[in-house]
Amino acid sequence: IAPTLLHGIGEPVPDNADGRVLFDAFDDESTPAATKVERTTVDRIESDEAVEEDFDDVADRLKGLGYME
Repeated sequence: IAPTLLHGIGEPVPDNADGRVLFDAFDDESTPAATKVERTTVDRIESDEAVEEDFDDVADRLKGLGYME
């Protein structure tokens, strides 16, 4: 999908990119979008407690699958 997205925004696709441009997704007469996207800010939560709980759940699942001891 990355080569198609790069082509869609008018950027060059690297020769070593996995995949290919899906030219069927584009109209023959279309041009890359010139629309700018505005940046927004994201508030950061200063609590690590939720992250630790999420990690504990993931660790338990990985242990159950035999990936961790």
